[in-house]
Amino acid sequence: MSDPQSKISNNQSLTPFLHLSCVHGLVESKLASLLNLTNNLLFDTFACSGTFERAARREILMATLTGFAILMQGLPWDHTYVGSDDGYCWPCWGRSAGGNPICSGPGSSVVSDCLSQPNSEAGIKYGITGVCHQTANRILDPAGILVDAANGYGLSELVFGTYGFGSWPQRQLCANLTSGPGSPVKDSGDMIIGKKSSAFVDRIKTIYRSIATDLAPLEDEEAAVAIGNAELRTRFDVFLGSDYDPQKKESVVQLQSNLRREQKRLVQQLESDNLRPEQYVETLNRAINDVFAKCEDILGSTDFEKLFGAPRKRGVDLVAPATFLQNFRG
Repeated sequence: MSDPQSKISNNQSLTPFLHLSCVHGLVESKLASLLNLTNNLLFDTFACSGTFERAARREILMATLTGFAILMQGLPWDHTYVGSDDGYCWPCWGRSAGGNPICSGPGSSVVSDCLSQPNSEAGIKYGITGVCHQTANRILDPAGILVDAANGYGLSELVFGTYGFGSWPQRQLCANLTSGPGSPVKDSGDMIIGKKSSAFVDRIKTIYRSIATDLAPLEDEEAAVAIGNAELRTRFDVFLGSDYDPQKKESVVQLQSNLRREQKRLVQQLESDNLRPEQYVETLNRAINDVFAKCEDILGSTDFEKLFGAPRKRGVDLVAPATFLQNFRG
């Protein structure tokens, strides 16, 4: 999931400062009072002009980190990206302007920028270990918030989880950049949309507290499947109720387990050159769409949308083929 309309090339150096499109996004969404931008106007003016160097800005420990969502053209899903009130903007595989704020909280923008490397990808391999939602979640980690209010987030979480597949060594390394007030914040953010969303985020964070900071255990396939199942059961409890039909719930959980194992198999074939990139993304999307269809058959269209935050869209791919092929590095 990305927005190819304004994709930024991996070879293009991302500015560490908040460019004008991000400023406009903040103004249009009336975030000035929420994010307390008044006290930062002078700094942001210089930041946009590129006066300060990235190294110098390491002294700025705390910022307000905000996750934005923008509906993708012709799709029922949102692209997500991240910005900060001290001048950073992370596109997360797509556009970085025009979105609405869906979550915000205090955290170290220095750590977020470290986590975003390289090129605002945050260590995610697009279409292999995650998409824009998982990328944004990683960058927002210092604020302890998620972009779970984005349309279609539940679908990408079903496929790739909260933070994407595999270990995440940068999480521990980047957290060591700052100490004291600028350390990553793990409490709920200032703005999380809705009580259900807040409860969901809190329960997801509880799941991940039981795992090593670098998520190394997720390198094990069955451990990763188990964590994915725990996330999905949490989603059922919060959005459909803890007393929801257990047979339907476990049927959907089993579909997820099977999909995760199929994803692992496809990645292995891709990495061993037994699948061309074009074949990989086509086969993956077909498998994902098949699972979505079966989930809808089990749940019905109304409960499907309640659970995953978006309706099923026939003939539409979760992993954008153009974005995957543009960014695939074998």
